[in-house]
Amino acid sequence: MSRPKLRPSVTDLVYRIYERAIHPELFEVRAAQYLARPHGRLWIGLTTTGHVLTWSDATRIITEVTAVTDQELPTRGLLAEHRLHGERALQVNPQQALRVQVLTQVELLPADIFATEQESLLNYGQRRGLLYNFQPDSAPSDSPLGCAVVHSRIGCLIVTTFHTFPSERAILKTQTLIEQPPRD
Repeated sequence: MSRPKLRPSVTDLVYRIYERAIHPELFEVRAAQYLARPHGRLWIGLTTTGHVLTWSDATRIITEVTAVTDQELPTRGLLAEHRLHGERALQVNPQQALRVQVLTQVELLPADIFATEQESLLNYGQRRGLLYNFQPDSAPSDSPLGCAVVHSRIGCLIVTTFHTFPSERAILKTQTLIEQPPRD
């Protein structure tokens, strides 16, 4: 009997960013974290397809998701989307009062380098952020991982995620910078 598939193929994923909330029930959330800051609130969920991130303040909401390309998601409020492969940067300015810069990267690695990176991410995630290990009882290099690390400063939030795909020896990395100009 074969093992159930824990993650879709990294080649089947798409990145989307919205100017609205998306219900987390649309995703298989495996681990989640909520952070409240003076300048806004962040909810991040690690999912089987990567992550769902929602940032909001008193007047604005931004949601980014990594999902499979054929997953039915709303189109209302969609600011940008792209297939996840190689490296891609984008910037959106919703409501002209917020700047969101995103870098996505899919890296395909040789087996030995993937195993080293996987072990490093497991240790890093346990120390610094939100971590989900899909198969904690298996060999570290065989278990998909999801990891999110948040850094915040006044008017600025940086969220870095790492998602591993051991069967493909691939790592999906995203880095999202949300900047708010000072309010009068």
